[in-house]
Amino acid sequence: MALHHTPRRYVPVFDVRTRCLSFGPRMRRDPSAPIYVPVADRLYGLDFDTFEMLHPPPPLVDPNCGMDVPKWRSWRRLPPPPFKRERVTSHAVHHDGRTIFVSVDGKTGATFSFDTTASSPRWMRSGNWKLPFKGPAHYDCDLDAWVGLARDPDMLGHLCSCDVPSTGDDDGDYNGGREPPAWKLSKEKLFCEDPNEKHIGAALVYLDTGCRSMFCLVQCLSLDDREEGMYREYLPERERYLLRLTTFSLVNDKNGDLRTAARRRVRSFELPKSVTEYSAFLVDPVAFWM
Repeated sequence: MALHHTPRRYVPVFDVRTRCLSFGPRMRRDPSAPIYVPVADRLYGLDFDTFEMLHPPPPLVDPNCGMDVPKWRSWRRLPPPPFKRERVTSHAVHHDGRTIFVSVDGKTGATFSFDTTASSPRWMRSGNWKLPFKGPAHYDCDLDAWVGLARDPDMLGHLCSCDVPSTGDDDGDYNGGREPPAWKLSKEKLFCEDPNEKHIGAALVYLDTGCRSMFCLVQCLSLDDREEGMYREYLPERERYLLRLTTFSLVNDKNGDLRTAARRRVRSFELPKSVTEYSAFLVDPVAFWM
């Protein structure tokens, strides 16, 4: 699992099995706003005008021995993407375990794919349409669909599911003439609508529980805790920041509508002041499942 890079371009990597932290090799260029995409046992990094791949080091002989340092390979350059990093709106990995899909903004929008196992890998244009997500989407095997946060600002707090488009192996020619995949929007809003709470950012995490597909919605919000009364509006705001976690599974009901299953678990945690000083962490929270 890759974390934010250090000032010297090293990538901290946490091994969820051995519970050890190591530092991967430097990226070839100073990363600005990289998107890391894990595919099988490899890590792909997409940044401004660059696309690179990193193989993991071989397993440690003795994971309990602190002197046994993982021997990382260097990043391998891949064909650069035919789009600008700042235009990326969403991305997802096909359930074939090898194809990455990336949607970008533009006059009409577009989606591209990259087969990581091809003998001569290159970016292919899938069509002049965008996936309906904001940020990463995750494959739900129970729904046989990708699931993610809705991209439309008017649908803030709603989830969408989208049919997984076919890859080049499915129909031979892959020059981007396909129709956009069908998608649906959940009717439920998962964000709290308390007027004293202000939404800041959110992320959707896939929980690999080994049985059914589960998700955790990670939401950062601020809470105005001024006391109610006639002078409330004249008092300075005293904001506290919360991290709210909502775990759930998804189903299609008898009408075919996307909704959460009956049982949802919601927990909130107050964030320390040191964390809230960096607004980027709140607007775009990063979370993972161990």
